[in-house]
Amino acid sequence: KELDFCQSYIELRKRTTGLNPVYEVYCEEETRACMVPVLCIQTFLENSCKYAKRPDPSEELKIDVAVRFLDTEDQRLLDITVRDNGPGYPADVLEQLSQPPDQEPEEEGKQIGIDNLRRRCRILYGDRAELFFYNEEGAVSEMLLPVKGGDGK
Repeated sequence: KELDFCQSYIELRKRTTGLNPVYEVYCEEETRACMVPVLCIQTFLENSCKYAKRPDPSEELKIDVAVRFLDTEDQRLLDITVRDNGPGYPADVLEQLSQPPDQEPEEEGKQIGIDNLRRRCRILYGDRAELFFYNEEGAVSEMLLPVKGGDGK
């Protein structure tokens, strides 16, 4: 359902803003049965649409979403990665996003969507969910969520 909401969001952005992002999803079929927090992927899509401005307006904004399982020795995780081809996160934003999750943001009004997502993940998963933010030819937002059962649910 979350991926369907994201597709609808992208279509809405195209119609209301004239922004025409190239949006691609790679999703391992088995991961589609996993439950995820509402708006977890859409939060990152919104950030890409809002902040990943291309220097040349004729260049397309590309947003890629990948959803796959990541198996560790101890557990199976759902790895959700959203990347765009924008200028990436500014250094001060990366610094703020790298602060420990139990620490409240220094400035109100900054990264509201991400802060709300962190709070929801903390409520749902405790300290077992992790969010990572970095730059790699654009901004990358990655979320690791624990998978409860071996069937992905």
